[in-house]
Amino acid sequence: MKKPYRLGLDVGSNSIGWCVLDLARPGDPRSDSSKLLEPCAIRTMGVRIFPDGRDPQSEASLAVDRRKARSQRRRRDRFLYRRKRLMQALIHYGLMPTEREERKRLEIKDPYVLRAKGVREKLEPYEIGRALFHLCQRRGFKSNRRTDAKDDDKKATKAGIRHLKEQMQSEGFITLGEFLQDQREKRMSVRFRPHPSENNKTQNAWDFYPSRAMYEEEFEKLWEEQRRYHPELLHERAHEKIRHHIFHQRDLKPVKPGRCTLETEEPRAHKALPLNQEFRIRQEIANLKIQYADGHAGEFLTPKQREKSLPNYSVKKP
Repeated sequence: MKKPYRLGLDVGSNSIGWCVLDLARPGDPRSDSSKLLEPCAIRTMGVRIFPDGRDPQSEASLAVDRRKARSQRRRRDRFLYRRKRLMQALIHYGLMPTEREERKRLEIKDPYVLRAKGVREKLEPYEIGRALFHLCQRRGFKSNRRTDAKDDDKKATKAGIRHLKEQMQSEGFITLGEFLQDQREKRMSVRFRPHPSENNKTQNAWDFYPSRAMYEEEFEKLWEEQRRYHPELLHERAHEKIRHHIFHQRDLKPVKPGRCTLETEEPRAHKALPLNQEFRIRQEIANLKIQYADGHAGEFLTPKQREKSLPNYSVKKP
């Protein structure tokens, strides 16, 4: 018959201590009780030390590199899938040839020239598809989250977007495609690349940085101009599908508020909920104390004083 035992664990941040205790059965002379199993001896013990998942020098998580690589793979997979869906839609609506060899031959056409020409002149259907496919490959920056106001990279990005808008307006360019084609004709780069900031060499800055809205505006102008020449191809259904395939962006997953500390089966109320806002206001007022000029700390506000201190804010009762 196996001897009863008890396992004790001491769990730390990067170690686990363990101990196995023998238990005395009821009636055993080593036991002080006749009913309960009590520890009577140590069978064995030890400790298992393991890495805490951080770099010993920088204390950065070792999972950062894996997370970055995984994020890059997902971004690349989504880009390829978006491009594939767009190509299928362009073929379906007659803006791309069905044969792969014919589509390959279209690659010799300069998409920047087609994008600049398409907002003013007539393009052939396959040339329209070539320009739209290029918009999908470079569809600009769009943030779908509230960023920290102290994030210098985000500030530099917004400054690059603002500078690009001002430059396009001053030089009379209708769309981003026209601006980029003008850059090419001047033998200048059309890729937005960062360079050290003049004020802080450790931070990045951009001379110009296209936003998602600029590409969306160019898409609409290009579509409207070419619909005058190809109304049978560029109908509303095609516009809806193609625009979705080019500019669709997944929303961030909403953050769960967690469980309520009072009603454990219910989710915690959001901070933006009006009832929660009123609760926080009343809670702050309830914690106020009267401070006299001589430095003497007074008492808490009376219920009447609390009601007078409340702003004209209340949730309407149903």
